[in-house]
Amino acid sequence: MPTDTSFLKIRRKFDQIFIKLFYIKIWKNYYFCLCWGAAVTTGLAYTQWFVGYAVVGVLITYFTDTWKEHNLPNAVAMINLLEGSSSVLALVMTYISDNHVRPLKVILCSTAAYIIGMVMLCISAFHPIAGDMTGMYFVPVVLLIAVGKAGGVPVLEGFLVGQLRAHEPRQLLDIDEGRVNARKNVWWITASLLCGLSTPWIFGHVHAGWLVTFVCSTSVMGIGYLLFLCCIALYHRSVKKAAATSEISRASPKENANNGPTPAVSAGRRVPMEQWKPLSVMIPMWTTFLVFGLVLSTGNTFFTEQGNNMHATVSIYRLIMIRNIIKATLSSSFYTLLFKYIPKPLKTKSIIVGILTAMVVSVFCCSVAWRVEVRRLRAIEDSKFCVKFNQDDRAVVPMSILRLAPQFCLLGLMEGIGKQGLDLFFEVQVPHDVPMEKYGSALNEAVIGFGSFINALLVYGLKGWFGDTLNCSSRLDNYYQMMMILSFVNLCYNWFVSTLYWDKKETRDDVKGNQEMVIELLVE
Repeated sequence: MPTDTSFLKIRRKFDQIFIKLFYIKIWKNYYFCLCWGAAVTTGLAYTQWFVGYAVVGVLITYFTDTWKEHNLPNAVAMINLLEGSSSVLALVMTYISDNHVRPLKVILCSTAAYIIGMVMLCISAFHPIAGDMTGMYFVPVVLLIAVGKAGGVPVLEGFLVGQLRAHEPRQLLDIDEGRVNARKNVWWITASLLCGLSTPWIFGHVHAGWLVTFVCSTSVMGIGYLLFLCCIALYHRSVKKAAATSEISRASPKENANNGPTPAVSAGRRVPMEQWKPLSVMIPMWTTFLVFGLVLSTGNTFFTEQGNNMHATVSIYRLIMIRNIIKATLSSSFYTLLFKYIPKPLKTKSIIVGILTAMVVSVFCCSVAWRVEVRRLRAIEDSKFCVKFNQDDRAVVPMSILRLAPQFCLLGLMEGIGKQGLDLFFEVQVPHDVPMEKYGSALNEAVIGFGSFINALLVYGLKGWFGDTLNCSSRLDNYYQMMMILSFVNLCYNWFVSTLYWDKKETRDDVKGNQEMVIELLVE
């Protein structure tokens, strides 16, 4: 009898182990797949993220070091031109890749433009450009990089989804879109985490010089581009066919029988202009995000430049990494908790609360940046930094760069909550016949990107506050104070606009739509 009992216990343990292994196998098959097209596509996205971290994120410091006269306003104009152009061009590239040119061609051409822009940066670092020709040389560089950014990661993400969708078993009539998105998220998260963690480790210890940074970054992107070209034969050729089949299969048989093929399929995936008319419902909310984009552009432009001559307790790359981690994690967790504890019929109101929270954070971000800048200018004056810098350009401001950490964290939190909230708001407000999955996020990015152009105009319009350098001849504290006031006014305006949507009914199923949107936003 004891022997039988022991045998049953052992058998029960083995049964539990086999059940766990069975569920692990199901989980693995659902989230993981070996698709060479997806692997190479994600690799190219990694190279673009790498260049974004290593070069584009700190490019203003190179411009201010290179320009001889009026270097700060000119550098700000270049960075804002890059950011604004890439945001607007991302919408154009998405539309072109969806309606006129195959995504593969868009990716190849835009990445080639990116590499050419990086090569031109390498040339400028190796052979300094004459003072009169600096602006004429850097404008095409910035535009080429903007084209590369716009046609890179945004189009690559859609191309990755297409590869994974075409990788689904052909015998399945109805493609499991949930599994496709889950696998896309695994590939995308892995690449973005590797890039976010490796770049500060590579460039964070010691600044090797601009030439070395540019050459290394260009080489990484060039290798990724060549690998992407060499593996063209491995890509699934039936991406569009799989997408069309999936669209047809999701339509009900009765609808297909009575009405024929869906509009997207019958029109060759072209978007009728009538489908864009419902976007007018977003115009009031979009106007509130112009100041949001202005604050975001101000942080992207000046926060890095502030730390250029401060005591490097840590590398600026680490602060950028912390900002991106907060943007990706805390902001997503915010909406997850918001939707968990707020009743489902109040989803739209919870999204509005999230957007208002982002506006409040923007006020605090500008306020913290203003007070830190006042302290930084006082440290510059007390230590006579300007006199020392004229004698030795390696002199540093006697203030730790860690003082900038709070404003970087608030900027990341503001960006994450605001952008995700706007995407969710678009999801519940715009009718289903508008191709939201392709154009919603791109439209929102374009609206926010206009804040970069406004920032450039303000800096040029307020030339009395900005001299040749940020340390000795500028009053960035006044500019931050003005941003704080504008952010507070925009918060009040956003509250007024929110009342227009507060009692408005959602245009689609709030349960299914919001849950799917949150899952996607958790990994962006």
